[in-house]
Amino acid sequence: MEKRTEFFEALQAMEALELRDRLAFVNAMAGLKPGCGAGSYPLADGWLVDGGSEAPHLSVLIGTGAGKALSEPELDQVEAFFNGRQRTARAWVTHGINDTLREQLLAHGWEVEEEHPLCLYLLKRGETFPLPPDGVTVGPVNGEELQTYLQAAACCWLGIEHAEPDQLLIGKAFSANPGTTAILARVEGTPAATAMVSVEGDCAVFHGGCTLPGFRRRGVQAALIHERLRYAHEMGCRWAWVAGVKNGPTQRNAERLGFVREGFREVLIKT
Repeated sequence: MEKRTEFFEALQAMEALELRDRLAFVNAMAGLKPGCGAGSYPLADGWLVDGGSEAPHLSVLIGTGAGKALSEPELDQVEAFFNGRQRTARAWVTHGINDTLREQLLAHGWEVEEEHPLCLYLLKRGETFPLPPDGVTVGPVNGEELQTYLQAAACCWLGIEHAEPDQLLIGKAFSANPGTTAILARVEGTPAATAMVSVEGDCAVFHGGCTLPGFRRRGVQAALIHERLRYAHEMGCRWAWVAGVKNGPTQRNAERLGFVREGFREVLIKT
């Protein structure tokens, strides 16, 4: 019982942290590119979020429905919000947190688009972590390195060789959050992989991990995970979470390095 209580506490902390990050992202995006449509609207105990024209895929209903049913007018507001902004209606529902909301949305014609396993690492007092492989350096990004990080992250995620200014906006908006730290891995001095870690209280959430094609299978993602675990440990966190596509490389890497699958989140859409 004690273990399940701690798990549920960790799950609630993750949900709160991800809601904070998504709201910070849209606020930053709205400031970086006024008129892009990025914005948010409170609904019940959560938020409707629009990532804007630069990040429509990040538009989502998040943090709503923790054990509570939405009223019919609130359900109508969800669809009206996304339809009015010409976005796909999308919701995150986490097993054990948003079960009531999940059943309501499915009953109103929503469908499961994806399932994301939630993997948890319990940080231990005095724990140490492996150093990167020879030739690999990993660490938090300082102000002078931010542009290098943004360029590498955009090229990695978009599969391009050089990113234009507008293609850097998503990374800029995420990194503008004071609770989020960008991590850059280099191989022999060359940017090779990027990632982020968000922290609040006892909880850390890992996201944004990506490796440039020429540097895969060199141990850089493992190095990024260990660096973020080290950072979370230094910040006094008890829990580190990572979510990824079911059976994808993020899940496999995390489980290989000691994370345990402790739940899942479904992405529901209404087309």
